[in-house]
Amino acid sequence: MINYKEKTKNLILKLGKGGFMHLFGSSVINKIVSFLGNIIIVRLISKADYGVYSNANNILGFFCLLESFGMSTTLLQYGCVETGEKKKKIWEFCFTIAIIFNILLCVAIFFTGMFAKFSIEGTGHILMLMSFLPLARSIGDLQRVYMRTEFLNKEYARTNNVSTIVTVVLTIILSYCLLVNGMILATYLSAIIVIIYICVKYKINIPKFRIKVDRLLCKEIVNFSLISMLNNSTSSIMYLLDTFVLGIVVAQSVVTASYKVATTIPTALAFIPTCVMLYIYPHFAKKSNDTKWCMRNYKRVLFLFGGFNLCIVSVLVVFAPLFIRFIFGVQYLDALIPFRILCINYFFHATFRTVPGQLLVTQKKLGFNTFVGFSSSILNTILNLVLIPRYSATGAALATFIVTFLFACMSTTYLYVVYKKQID
Repeated sequence: MINYKEKTKNLILKLGKGGFMHLFGSSVINKIVSFLGNIIIVRLISKADYGVYSNANNILGFFCLLESFGMSTTLLQYGCVETGEKKKKIWEFCFTIAIIFNILLCVAIFFTGMFAKFSIEGTGHILMLMSFLPLARSIGDLQRVYMRTEFLNKEYARTNNVSTIVTVVLTIILSYCLLVNGMILATYLSAIIVIIYICVKYKINIPKFRIKVDRLLCKEIVNFSLISMLNNSTSSIMYLLDTFVLGIVVAQSVVTASYKVATTIPTALAFIPTCVMLYIYPHFAKKSNDTKWCMRNYKRVLFLFGGFNLCIVSVLVVFAPLFIRFIFGVQYLDALIPFRILCINYFFHATFRTVPGQLLVTQKKLGFNTFVGFSSSILNTILNLVLIPRYSATGAALATFIVTFLFACMSTTYLYVVYKKQID
């Protein structure tokens, strides 16, 4: 018993020194602030207008799956390994390619909003206004990834705090004055403020626009980025597909709004596995050749993190009516069943899909993630088309859960096999 207490104490001290507590504490604060902002926003904007905004934001999300051409993941992977001048060249290369790609992406979004016809009226106009958000956000995002390669976890956490607080405050103020247009304007302004803050406070300036790496490394980085982009896209696409198919099949902004509310808390909880991976990914990437170390520490993460997630989900499922009524209002109680399903979905996705999926990247087993991503997207689309016409928003939630459960089991099993083979 004494030994157990000592190990727990040492683990907490180690996490604290490494910046994990700053990351986790920052994430908790950010989500609380964001939730408080959401409570106010859904009361400032009508359910119908919020449904139109959600539909446009969902379509924007499809484009943002391609954001930065996967260079964020590449910068993190290679930046954690390389040092000195080579790291600087990789930073400049990744930033340059990401910005060029995002400019083209923003132009494509603008013309899609201008010319495409959408089942929910007003979607195109909102999409045009949001079209250059990927470019504005990506600069600050890449700066923060560079901070992670330097293991500046405390500084990264503080930057996230600034970003969240500025975004929420501006969104509330401008939404009150300009409604949906104010929400969009607030996102642009907050992105610009964060970029300036990182440059001034931490001296992580925008690098020179140049491609100065040798041909072999350039090819390796581009290939890694392309596969990473595809993997990140397909692993994040399910909620987007649900809302997209729901918008086409049901085509009612109030139903879309309710499903968006049902996804809000489960989606927001993604900060927990994200926070865990923010901390452990650089360590697993650095120790990627020490398979015994990776296996031993993965088991620890799985046990501790799984138990933590189980406690959270149990509370959410039992007290779901209270959460929905208090946070979003009684008009969104029709989101109760989808909300409970998606909370259970979070448990499997966070514990058995996100963690092994990310750790497979440290082992450069990108092919499996690509297979899982494409397969899950196809299966999710098929299930949406079958279940949504019968069960509406509940069908969308069921489709997501079925796909998540299946591929979470596959991802966890495959990572274990990879580690086991290398150890043997």
